[in-house]
Amino acid sequence: MISRAAGYLADGCFPPALLQPFLNWYCTRYKVNMDEAEKSLESFTTFNEFFTRSLKKDARPINKAVKTAVSPTDGRVYNAGAIKNGLVMQVKDVYYSLSELIGKDYADRYDEGTQVTIYLSPGDYHRIHLPYEATPASYSYFPGTLWPVNDEFLNLVGGLFSLNERIFTEFRTAQDMNYGIVKVGALNVGRISLTYADTQSNRGVPEISNFSLPSLRKYARGEEIGRFSLGSTERLTVVGKSGCGKSTLLMAIGGFANDENNLHIAEGEILLGSKKVSKPDYERIIVFQEHSLLPWKSVLDNVMFPLIRARKVSKSEAEQRAMNYLQKVHLEDQRHKYPHQLSGGQRQRVSIARAFAMQSKILLMDEPYGALDALTKNKMQDELLELCGETKATVIFITHDIQEAIKVGHRVLVLSSHPGQVVAELNSVPPTASASERQALHDRIHKLLNH
Repeated sequence: MISRAAGYLADGCFPPALLQPFLNWYCTRYKVNMDEAEKSLESFTTFNEFFTRSLKKDARPINKAVKTAVSPTDGRVYNAGAIKNGLVMQVKDVYYSLSELIGKDYADRYDEGTQVTIYLSPGDYHRIHLPYEATPASYSYFPGTLWPVNDEFLNLVGGLFSLNERIFTEFRTAQDMNYGIVKVGALNVGRISLTYADTQSNRGVPEISNFSLPSLRKYARGEEIGRFSLGSTERLTVVGKSGCGKSTLLMAIGGFANDENNLHIAEGEILLGSKKVSKPDYERIIVFQEHSLLPWKSVLDNVMFPLIRARKVSKSEAEQRAMNYLQKVHLEDQRHKYPHQLSGGQRQRVSIARAFAMQSKILLMDEPYGALDALTKNKMQDELLELCGETKATVIFITHDIQEAIKVGHRVLVLSSHPGQVVAELNSVPPTASASERQALHDRIHKLLNH
């Protein structure tokens, strides 16, 4: 349900009695051809191992004609054609800028060239191979979002490929000709790794990174150069009326369902990866509506305190990390002040900086902006989205505000009134959506809440 959690689940070693039925279902659901796989279905110990499975040597014969390109991946050719005036077709009558996709320096070289876009379905083989014999010359990593790349979103979101996480590599042939391959991540399939460089996407680096690759060996046509695997981040908002159990759900996910808190799970269990959640830990941090800062400590010390106490980092490292996140919430100049000297919005910013500084797997937010005025609330929502984009944190966000649920979440979970039950799980709309599209989703959620 949560994208980064999908990565942990995919990497978790489950007993065969649990894993094998799921793999059988997946193969049936997505028409996976296991006859061409190098390993049998029973030999996989994790879902990601299955998802990135290798093929038998003769499964993809390489065309012997030297001047013939080899398809870099399995999948469906979504479109192909000329690059004109720096624009590439996304879908019919919708174009995006090549410069925004791979950067201006690269884009200028490929203007008036040709391109092909290949879509990989969940059942496809997810390794990437080289079309022509060449040497990797350089690559660039572009941080971004992880919107789905299905037909619905490609028609809805202009320039979607330029918004998502991606890695562009330029290759140089023996004839000194260049060509490039762009690997674009998507919701759930958020990791892109390379065979010729120790890097992968979705790693929380906020800036575009460019790397040259001197003295690398030549790669043969059809040789593996990378792969896609599961694991990404997501922002899930949970919306419902007061008393429906939103905060109780969050407390249970946080590990507070126990006798001490008089909170119990009547049926089922909560898992993080293959591990049952039975108590709080530092991999799940909760941000409450009240800031919960220590009044006798300064802003800086409040952020540093759990890093030193719980994460056991040195004082110098804790200070460096704390200052980094205080800068991200625009409070570096307030670092020596005490909580009572700050506004309500500033105190909540400190709480959020403290939570992100812990670099936990999942951030749980219980109506963190509920007590703030509308202007401050809107600004802090923007800051949260920016922080999530930079850190790739998975967020579960509780709210009773429909507009907030739509703005903050990739997906929206709608709960009924007491006793709370899930009545709908909806995709949110992207930031580029029109006012009418946003209003339509708002009206749908409002109707569900009042049904």
